Amino acid sequence: MATCTAANSKPAANISWIGVSNWTEKTTQNPDHTYTVESSASIPDNTSLQNVSCVVEHPVWKEGVHKTIGLLLENFSSFPLTWTIISVSLSGFVVLILVASFFIRKHLSKISPAPPPANRKQDVEELEPYASYVERVNSIYNSSAELCNA
Repeated sequence: MATCTAANSKPAANISWIGVSNWTEKTTQNPDHTYTVESSASIPDNTSLQNVSCVVEHPVWKEGVHKTIGLLLENFSSFPLTWTIISVSLSGFVVLILVASFFIRKHLSKISPAPPPANRKQDVEELEPYASYVERVNSIYNSSAELCNA
């Protein structure tokens, strides 16, 4: 879709197209009593854009004077390609960052392994709580046994 606009003219300008057979035109009266004419042309996919021109004519201009204006093209068929390229590029960049961070993390863990835990002497009670209880001399049991034997 191509759009050609002639703004703030009095009387309204005439817009025509070269190289395009199908277009629509909309004329709007502005608050200052000038006119804005906007023409939109459907450009087939197989049409070369160099062969398309917007021609603006105005009664005030000298007879036979045509203004060929550069087109502001809204070629929607190129937008999906652009967005596809942007999306694929960003996705590839994110994947590259993730893979690089994974390998860097893996590599750094091999270079500097975690330090071994500090050797601290643990209390015998912590390691074998019941063994120390059994090994202790209990004076109550010993004294009752001695009384019975005596």
